Amino acid sequence: VETDEDAMIYGIPLIIGARKGFPNLNEFSVQTYVQVERRLVFTNLSARTYVTNQQYVIGISNVYGLESWNSYTNRYPRRLEMRAGIVANVQMQDENNYRFFTNYYVPVGSNILGNNWPGLQFKVPVQSAYVTLENAAFFNTPAQFRNIMPNPGFDLGPGYSIPHWTLTISNRLLYYVVDTDLVPPRVVDFVSIDDFTNSIDVSQQLINGGTVNPFGTSPNDGDMWDTNRLRNSTLNTDPTMGVFYQIEASLGKRNVNWNNYSAQIANKTFGIDIFRVRMGLTPLYAQAGTISTNQPRLFQAPFSPMRKFYHYASWQVNDPLVHYVYRDYYSSNYTQQVFPVVGGITPTNSNMGFTNDSYMPWGSRKPGVGNLLNNVAFNRALKDPMVRGSDDWDFPSDEMPSIGWLGKIHRGTPWQSIYFKSDVVDSDLWESWAYDRRTHPTNDWRLADMFFTAPHPNALRGQLSVNQTNLAAWSAVLSGVMVLSNNVADDQLTISNEPPLVDITVEPASWQLQALVDAINGGRTNRNQYQNAYLNSGVYTNISSLLAIPELTVRSPFLNTATDAQMLYGLNDAAYERIPQQILSLLKVGEARYVIYAWGQSLRPAPRSITFGAGALNKLCTNYVISGEVATRTVIRVEGRASNPRIVTESFNLLPPE
Repeated sequence: VETDEDAMIYGIPLIIGARKGFPNLNEFSVQTYVQVERRLVFTNLSARTYVTNQQYVIGISNVYGLESWNSYTNRYPRRLEMRAGIVANVQMQDENNYRFFTNYYVPVGSNILGNNWPGLQFKVPVQSAYVTLENAAFFNTPAQFRNIMPNPGFDLGPGYSIPHWTLTISNRLLYYVVDTDLVPPRVVDFVSIDDFTNSIDVSQQLINGGTVNPFGTSPNDGDMWDTNRLRNSTLNTDPTMGVFYQIEASLGKRNVNWNNYSAQIANKTFGIDIFRVRMGLTPLYAQAGTISTNQPRLFQAPFSPMRKFYHYASWQVNDPLVHYVYRDYYSSNYTQQVFPVVGGITPTNSNMGFTNDSYMPWGSRKPGVGNLLNNVAFNRALKDPMVRGSDDWDFPSDEMPSIGWLGKIHRGTPWQSIYFKSDVVDSDLWESWAYDRRTHPTNDWRLADMFFTAPHPNALRGQLSVNQTNLAAWSAVLSGVMVLSNNVADDQLTISNEPPLVDITVEPASWQLQALVDAINGGRTNRNQYQNAYLNSGVYTNISSLLAIPELTVRSPFLNTATDAQMLYGLNDAAYERIPQQILSLLKVGEARYVIYAWGQSLRPAPRSITFGAGALNKLCTNYVISGEVATRTVIRVEGRASNPRIVTESFNLLPPE
């Protein structure tokens, strides 16, 4: 297979990673404007005998919006070149699979001078309208759209068709930003996505808002498109109720505000009167004889119902650093709204230049979600606590000193670094947050088993087994570790300030250390309580098993989590993950090892130490002297279940005399 080495594939990100300080693509939107008009033409066969035919005239246009955001408080200091291209594919399909198809290209270009992009400012390089279908008449026989200029005539085939139209708009986007002041120029953002698609049921929008009383004297917009047929007929040759209302409105029998529609003549009363005369009726507004009785063979109904509506679809990012693939964009498809034709075409519901509806860092929430602690606003299983905006990230810039520092790296889901806490978020809630169950945060636990930090494998010797049960052994790992603690009164905490945390040293004989060791040992034996720990017959099978133990993170004995204020405003992600950050590199997988030191002596009777004679001591040695000594060091491990252990000797050494 021959390939172009310069080819790129839509949907495959060119940039993978997150770095602070760069502006980025923030929102893509499509506002679709649809206009549908139904005209009626009458063919005069003889007195009071007419054939009625209908004609649908449709117009479609799209307004495209593209928004970039410098989500940091500082200005971007250098010059930028922004380029984008939108490839739009528009398809109109009816129930018979007739398809109208067109595509076009929307170019985008913008140059931004150095130091000219202030912090927290949006740039909207494109907000352009493109006509997709310009007032085309739909014909059933054969199915096609014809431009109404010049007059395409009427579809004079039999019956009153009820086409069911579905409009689908698919968009591909290629977007990039280059820092042109750097030598060589550097790409700072690149997005390639091909899934920005929305679908509109046009026919459903025409009938929306219809009343339950179709024979009311003042039918509304939806009634004019009622698809039920007269006398509940199922015959295509019988007109629909919508057509019936249109005829009655043209005859002046229905109280309809013609200003909401496309009146084809300027004088409503004159139009009604001339239509009535042509239909063999007397005029309503003019005196008899003042209206020409000339009967043309073809004439139109003066009233033509028209519906115009906007459909606004917006794809918005939540976390500005997460915007490279389609699932990173929350699809905000607003409820389709139908507006009467009053005045010109105006944009509706546009969010361009404003903070995204889906923007939800720590403390922000979707409307109507849960109570304070259980909703997404302050859910530490979904996002890093106290990261309230892009400036609050604290990414490592140098080599990481330990495995635990992985927890500072952005994980590519909204507002969350690599996850080393014990909370397990519900899979359904996670899917609604990040749109992919496979990215569940607890999958990050395994990273602790994949990396080590040491200049040489020999440097890993001396690590403690996670299956060690001895308090003294764990004390050697935990004692002296610097952890964070919160001890500020609730009334001094606010979401806008950094939580005031203090360093505390883990003391060797403290109750906190005992609580940590008890939790570690308890997690090894209690599978129900720590069901997410990776256990095998009561033995941890990996280092990451410890991350499922709450006492090491969210229920640390060094943290005050007694009140809502402390949990919402007093603790950040560094405080929760401080213990794993400090100790993960000091641990290893494996069974607990035990070192046994043994010391023995050999004895012989001392001179003249054996007593001969009568009594209880006859021929007994009453004194000994040492004839030899030995010291040994044995390392053993215990395998198998606790009910049937097996002792394995790993090493046995005689210690030298000194």
